[in-house]
Amino acid sequence: MSRRIVLIRAVNVGGAKLPMAELREIAESLGASDVSTYIASGNLLCTPPSDTAAFDRALEKAIEDRYGYFREVISRSVEELRDALAAHPFDVVEAKFSYVYALTGAPTKEAVEA
Repeated sequence: MSRRIVLIRAVNVGGAKLPMAELREIAESLGASDVSTYIASGNLLCTPPSDTAAFDRALEKAIEDRYGYFREVISRSVEELRDALAAHPFDVVEAKFSYVYALTGAPTKEAVEA
């Protein structure tokens, strides 16, 4: 299994505290190795167990159980992120204003139209 970037949205803002040392411990307790975090962002790099979707869901549950709030976890491989950036359909005027938003699955037609 290769290293993945694990994104956890909206932590360490609005009272949703998630200490990075504890996040690393949680990820390791779920079977991840080579775990490191990036500043206090809630993002980490790790090599998860082979079932990455199950790891993401387990990390969500562990955070909710421990801290009392739910945060969606989305992980991507380096290759998946490179592909997403390469497929960016818009002209980039300033790179710092270009965004790629990761989803856990394909949105429904209704969600796209909303």
